[in-house]
Amino acid sequence: MASLVARVGLLGGLLLAACSSGEGLGSDTRPGVTTVPITTSATTTSGETGSSTDAASSSGDGTTEALTGEEPETSSTKLTEGTGDICEPGAAFCMCDAGTCNNGLSCIGGLCKPYLCGNGVIEILETCDDGNDIDTDDCTPDCELATCGDGVVHAGVEACDLGAANSNTGACKLDCVAQICGDGFVGPGEACDDGNIDDADGCTTLCKLASCGDGAEQVGEACDDGNQDNGDACLNSCVVASCGDGQVQAGVEQCDDGNASNADACQITCITSKCGDGQLHVGVEQCDDGNVNNADGCDNSCKKVAQLIGSFNVHSGPTWGSNPPTYTCKEACALLYGGNFGDYACSTHNGGINGQAFLSGYADGTYCNSPQDDDFKVNTFYNCGGFGCSYSAFVADNCGNSINYCWKP
Repeated sequence: MASLVARVGLLGGLLLAACSSGEGLGSDTRPGVTTVPITTSATTTSGETGSSTDAASSSGDGTTEALTGEEPETSSTKLTEGTGDICEPGAAFCMCDAGTCNNGLSCIGGLCKPYLCGNGVIEILETCDDGNDIDTDDCTPDCELATCGDGVVHAGVEACDLGAANSNTGACKLDCVAQICGDGFVGPGEACDDGNIDDADGCTTLCKLASCGDGAEQVGEACDDGNQDNGDACLNSCVVASCGDGQVQAGVEQCDDGNASNADACQITCITSKCGDGQLHVGVEQCDDGNVNNADGCDNSCKKVAQLIGSFNVHSGPTWGSNPPTYTCKEACALLYGGNFGDYACSTHNGGINGQAFLSGYADGTYCNSPQDDDFKVNTFYNCGGFGCSYSAFVADNCGNSINYCWKP
């Protein structure tokens, strides 16, 4: 714009110079042309015959015209075609002088015209002049070469141009290239930009700071699938899914309660507990021996079934005179067949458990035929010396053939 102002000033000076020299651009500047007009003098008649005399007249400036009617000589220059105005070659709005013009003028179309940005001629203070007002080509309407940073997008050359607002951290960089992720500059909307395609270096190719769940496996992460689904092979914590992590992996695990107990609804192998798996599901199963034998004390529905272990005669126990220990029926079963007495139940017939047992008493045979509870006994040792002072389910004393049966319920 400064160059335009300068050129306008130059044009004004040229016009002033023309006026001061008496050459009005719109007036006739031609010098006067002197001619000799033809005049007719008065005719005198003398006598009858009469005679006439033609006199020559003179113009005011003393130049005479021959009576022959020939064109007089002039002191003017060549006239311009069409207007008849006299125009010095090389002067403003006159024909160019061998392709050149006076100072401050350019030869355009054969005529000398004042300097003007946009006339297609590169003149003083102009770096270019393409004769148009398009601001996106190589030459701006101010007749300056287009450059990055001038605030105008140079078509086909620049992607953007925000002028003074160009910044390597802004939307348009200093080289007039649009900011993009991966260019190495942290621009608007980017948390980072390291200019590479390595997703495992702390800054992803999406220009986001690396974090679990971004879909890029970083150092310290076992996996990262970029989703919030804990039912796949990679947990939201970026740990590979495994049995015992408390998350059910779809298509792989039946259950996962995250503990090490086989007594609940989910086994430590992440398989749902069921009858027959050999693991007692507390509160649901009475037993679970992991087989299909219904006669082993646990049936196939995981319910306890009484199993007859054996039997004994009360009178087959130690003799009363040796003062043996007294026994309940359950204690006698454990003594004879092993294990803990609490694992046994008794009956007085082999058809099933009735919780009853025959016993012998010191000097008393009442319970040899009338059974008592299978946990019943009296005294610690049998030979106590008084009627009914002790009772035992396993002692050779008053019972002849009283049979007790040992069961494991």
